[in-house]
Amino acid sequence: MTLSATTTHADETRATRAVLAWLAGDKYALDLVLNEVMDDPTGVPGMLF
Repeated sequence: MTLSATTTHADETRATRAVLAWLAGDKYALDLVLNEVMDDPTGVPGMLF
């Protein structure tokens, strides 16, 4: 059985922004994305998948 998740466009965008911030070494940008995720009640599972 394969695991799957329903992600939204916002989840995909946040994941992309987080990866780009990480690669650039931009801690402030990464903190902003992570704060958005933590403020969204369903943000964390979407970010993980």
